[in-house]
Amino acid sequence: MKEEYEKKRKDLKYYSKSLEIIEKIKNDNNSKSIIDIGGWAGGFISRTSLETKVCLDRIPKDEKTVEGVKLIIEDFLEWKVERFDIVCCMQVLEHIDDDNVEKFAEKLFEISDHVLISVPYKWPKNYCKYHKQDPVDEYKLKTWTKREPTESYIIKDGRISRIICYYKL
Repeated sequence: MKEEYEKKRKDLKYYSKSLEIIEKIKNDNNSKSIIDIGGWAGGFISRTSLETKVCLDRIPKDEKTVEGVKLIIEDFLEWKVERFDIVCCMQVLEHIDDDNVEKFAEKLFEISDHVLISVPYKWPKNYCKYHKQDPVDEYKLKTWTKREPTESYIIKDGRISRIICYYKL
C-alpha cells in the first residue's frame, strides 16, 4: 500500500516545490541532515540529496523501509528530540486532534532552525474522513506554530490545493 501511495504522490506539484525548497535550504546552509515527521517510511525524503535522512512515524509499517532512510517508529510527542539541519512535516498536522496539534507543531521547531510544513489548503470540512483539522488556512497554521512563515506557497494540484510554509528561525 505504501509503495502505491508514494507512487501516486511523487509527481504532485507540492512534492516538487517542497523538494526544491529543501535543496535550496541545503545549498544555502550547507545542510547535511533531514528528518521527516510522519513520513511513512521516508519515500519523500529519499528523493533529497542530503547525507543523513531519517523518518519518524508512529505507525509500524509492514512494507520494507526505503533504502538510505533510517526509520524510527515512535510517537513524535514522546520522542526525545534530536537536532537536524532540516525538519519537514508533510500533510500530517491536519490528522492531529485539537488537544495535540499546537504541541506537535511547536515541537517541530525544537528539532531544527529550518522547518518545512505542508497541509491541505482550505479543504472543506469532512472532505477527507481522516482529517481532524480541515479547513486549514494561514491563520490556523499561525495559531498552531505561533509564527509567520519566512516563505509560503499555495500549490494547486487539479481541484485541490496545499500550502507549503518554510520557517527559518
